[in-house]
Amino acid sequence: MSRGLPYVVTHWGKSGPRAARELAVPDPRAFQLVELGELVSIVYLTIKGGDRGPTEYEHEFSSPRPVLAYSPAGLFIAGGRYRVGVRGIHG
Repeated sequence: MSRGLPYVVTHWGKSGPRAARELAVPDPRAFQLVELGELVSIVYLTIKGGDRGPTEYEHEFSSPRPVLAYSPAGLFIAGGRYRVGVRGIHG
């Protein structure tokens, strides 16, 4: 199970839409990654404590930015200097 902060903490007291679960994730080492470019920002849709419904949250990355890369297994965020904390993505 995740070693990061629990969902309820990173979503400001809001319970998750489903029970905690393990998700299948492709192994980035299985294929060569092809870099698409620097990831300037990311937008995701979720509901956090205080939201009345699904809300878009955008985070702009600071330098050094991560890169967006792909392989036949899917998309990957690689590198950069960011972390996920109680108030969202930092860095």
